Amino acid sequence: MDIKQTVNLIGSIFHQVSGLGNFEEQVCAYYCLSTWFLNQINPFPILNITGPNGTGKSRLLEAFDYLAFQPYRFTGTDMTAPVIRDELGKAHERTALIEEADRDNLEPYLNMRYMRETAMCAKKIPGGIGAWKTVYIPIYGPSILHKRIPCKDAALEGRSTGLWRSSS
Repeated sequence: MDIKQTVNLIGSIFHQVSGLGNFEEQVCAYYCLSTWFLNQINPFPILNITGPNGTGKSRLLEAFDYLAFQPYRFTGTDMTAPVIRDELGKAHERTALIEEADRDNLEPYLNMRYMRETAMCAKKIPGGIGAWKTVYIPIYGPSILHKRIPCKDAALEGRSTGLWRSSS
């Protein structure tokens, strides 16, 4: 099977689960394939799937969960910044599939995550009696977002490949 046949096959799966058009199928298929080449890609753009309720965003994430390289799925709902940092740490060099990624406190981490050189988050841990030390958590990797509203940060929007899902 050549690359075009592979893209068409993966694209047809995305079409079956969410009714994507041909262009969107190809965007998802190429992005999905690129996750398997994580070590050769830097920076790694974000795939931002945005749309109202009932437009197939969660179904698309389910398909990526089966097809992308080492998926790690979590939700941004009601997460504090330290929890987001730790979840992205678990997704280091894996494909992060983030449901409900509309949280403002998620965007700075995604801005760091997309480029290997900046994908580090500081964390304070006990370093002895009354002392603290800083450790750095790597968070680099592909990110696929499920959102209802566009990114507020223009830099993050510029680092993203966007798919808008409409209800019609």
